[in-house]
Amino acid sequence: MLVKVKVKFYGPFKVLTHGISETYVALDEGATVRDLIEKLALTISRKLAEVIYKGWGEDEELQTILLVNGSATTLDHKLKDGDEILLLPPASGG
Repeated sequence: MLVKVKVKFYGPFKVLTHGISETYVALDEGATVRDLIEKLALTISRKLAEVIYKGWGEDEELQTILLVNGSATTLDHKLKDGDEILLLPPASGG
């Protein structure tokens, strides 16, 4: 059985996805956020996965915020049909 999730990209993630702001992805039942990112890397942008896994570079302290249905999550979170995943850079400023 497949689960279908909605993924939304914000800020620099939208640039890494070549202007895509949201997409739907079908995954095998039991798939995790990590599985989703691997599928996005294969279908949209390998750079997207690199940034999520390694951050934005040594000179910047940005990290990826992953939300599933509005709650912070981890890469090992199991996704369910209809979940909404947001990829966000952290807020900055002062």
